[in-house]
Amino acid sequence: MLKKLTIHKLLILLGLVAFCFIIAFAITSCNRQKKGKQAAITTITVSTKSVTKTLHFLGIIEPIVRIPISAPFEGVINKLFFEFGSPIKKGQTLLTVRSDKLKTNFQSAFADYLKTKQNITTSQAKLQSTKKLFEKGLVSKDDMDEAKKTYFNDRLAFIQSTESFKETLKFRPIKDIEKLSIADIDVIYDVLQKHKLIEKNVIAPKSGTALFLKKDDKDENKIKQGFQTKKDQILFYIGDMSGILIKIKVNQIKAGGKVSITSPAFPNILLNGYIKSIDAQATVNGTSSFSAKIVIPKITEKQQKIIRAGMSANIALKILHKPLILIPIEAVSYKQGHNVVKILEKGTNTTKDTLVTIGETTLDSVIITSGLKDGDQIVVPN
Repeated sequence: MLKKLTIHKLLILLGLVAFCFIIAFAITSCNRQKKGKQAAITTITVSTKSVTKTLHFLGIIEPIVRIPISAPFEGVINKLFFEFGSPIKKGQTLLTVRSDKLKTNFQSAFADYLKTKQNITTSQAKLQSTKKLFEKGLVSKDDMDEAKKTYFNDRLAFIQSTESFKETLKFRPIKDIEKLSIADIDVIYDVLQKHKLIEKNVIAPKSGTALFLKKDDKDENKIKQGFQTKKDQILFYIGDMSGILIKIKVNQIKAGGKVSITSPAFPNILLNGYIKSIDAQATVNGTSSFSAKIVIPKITEKQQKIIRAGMSANIALKILHKPLILIPIEAVSYKQGHNVVKILEKGTNTTKDTLVTIGETTLDSVIITSGLKDGDQIVVPN
């Protein structure tokens, strides 16, 4: 009987131990679950950050400087020594302009010079003879005055014709111009040819690329052999491709912004430039926009061999906004028609929902325009 009682007590003791073990296991599991739930919540401190936004544009590459090439005088392009789009070297002969009009003007001025020269020689001799006759009382005072008048008129005409003749010579040194006669015309014409006054070469003032005057020039307007020129007429441009200019249409940006340029035409090259200027007046074509000039001040000689005027370009412009509050997108939830963020209350482990106003978003963040301030602790679910 005593033995049975002892076994019975032992079984009760073992049951109690098992019960305690089960209770301890349950408590431990519960704590683990609580810790797991706590680990799934992350808090961050709100702070203002600078936000960078990238805008993208398309443009056409142009030379940084266009140098106009003008005709030296009215005439005809006799020879052309370059092709449009080809490289040009400083000092290279570009074309030759010939002017038959200058030849005609020279002949006319020379003939007028000889005529007035003969007239003044005759009137001077007549004045001297009339003066002697007047002194002897053989001619009247009116005859004397008429002789003086004729001489002074012929002298004025001679001075004018001499200046016109020198203009056709462009003041090239001609010895003893007063002694010239009609027999000297061939000699003088040879001087004009020697000094390129009838036919003149146009020389490149700087290295670059030969560019059409206009992109949409019609064939009959393009510079070629036989083209009729006017004095100081711009014939074409030499584009300085040591740097690049790109024009784009923009809205609400400022000059000075940095840009990066790429292009399918030169995929392995990244160019860096800046916005040099923006027009003060907008153009309206459906929407209002401003014309802006982007400059890449210098590109390497190797890049110049690859990059050409007229190529398309992709422009990326980075805009740095004033500091804003930027938080992870997952920290914002939508409840009952409002955007809400959970804020951890100071001194406690409790959270409260706070209404916020959101702005622009990035791939993983959102701008908060109101509802949060620097130093707030917010909950970000994992």
